[in-house]
Amino acid sequence: MKQYTYLEALRDHRIEFKEDGSINCSRLGLTSLVGAPRTVKMNFDCSHNRLTSLEGAPDIVGSFYCQDNMLTSLKGSPMLVSGDFHCQLNHLESLEGGPEFVGGSFDCSHNELNSEEGCPAIILGWSDYTGNNFNS
Repeated sequence: MKQYTYLEALRDHRIEFKEDGSINCSRLGLTSLVGAPRTVKMNFDCSHNRLTSLEGAPDIVGSFYCQDNMLTSLKGSPMLVSGDFHCQLNHLESLEGGPEFVGGSFDCSHNELNSEEGCPAIILGWSDYTGNNFNS
């Protein structure tokens, strides 16, 4: 699979912009989110890529999906997520740098976490920490 940065994928018309304002850039082999919009009113899906960092991700989103990448950190992730935040199936060692507020579900299952330290201050939906080092 070819690897792209967000801006390269945008230039090549590979990113899907939906009528409801959602952005789907999943399964494109993305290696960087630099150049992504700062605010996305609905969903931002960058799952199933080759991301090692969330630097450049939107600051404010509806829901944010970054599962199944190669992330070891949530640094650079959105701070305000009004919907769901899913970061499962990565290599996260810490939740530091992740969102402060999640208005829906928070799924960080199947990572390499040793604790819940750094989890969002407010999660209004369910949360899943299964498959990590502290509860495997």
